[in-house]
Amino acid sequence: MIKNVKIRTRLLLSYAMIIGICLVASVVALFMMDKISGNLTSFYDNNYTVTANTWMARREMQYARANIFKAILETEREDTQADIDRASEALANMRATFPVIRERFKGDMELIDELDTILKRAVVYRERVFELTLANRNDEAFELMTN
Repeated sequence: MIKNVKIRTRLLLSYAMIIGICLVASVVALFMMDKISGNLTSFYDNNYTVTANTWMARREMQYARANIFKAILETEREDTQADIDRASEALANMRATFPVIRERFKGDMELIDELDTILKRAVVYRERVFELTLANRNDEAFELMTN
């Protein structure tokens, strides 16, 4: 049947098929891009936000630790108090990230609960280290901090 058709008609038919296949491929690509954009939005709204807040909490915890050790090594009471204040501020910043992490975290919530429990227990030690440091009992504060 196709052998009996003029070459012009055959070429037009083949071009029409190629254009049709391209249109179908374009429509499929648009639907796939829509799905990918949804996945990317979900990743940004959840996973990325949790990761960024986790790194922020970790950084603030390290700042606090550094300021506590600096306060232990400090000899001037005003500087010691300033370092303790900076450590408390960093710990407050760390704590401020937890509601966002808890809200957006898609994994096992027991991990978040366990972290919360550990941090609540650590408050007692932190306050004791602050008291010892302000009382200029730096050796005891250092010992408690490293254990």
